[in-house]
Amino acid sequence: MTTRSLSEDEWELYREIRLRALADTPSAFGSTLERERGFTEADWRQRMRGPMVVVEEEGDPVAIGATFEDADGVTCVWGMWTEPTSRGRGHATAILHGLPG
Repeated sequence: MTTRSLSEDEWELYREIRLRALADTPSAFGSTLERERGFTEADWRQRMRGPMVVVEEEGDPVAIGATFEDADGVTCVWGMWTEPTSRGRGHATAILHGLPG
């Protein structure tokens, strides 16, 4: 397992993971697969401006998580997801340790 931060230039990787997450567990997110399939490159890059961490197994992305700071300065986790076949291996914990805040 490798945990690393994603850069804004990796927007296509983020898009791939996010769309898989929305297809897998649509009720867990405040958006829809249909809506986000229509996003442009600029939309994806905008969404990546906050800290975002990906977990990879053998080079394949299997989990993702990000944070944002609310109006009160509190760091909030959003968009946490793990590929169903990779769950139960500590990826969420690794993401939380890799995020600032």
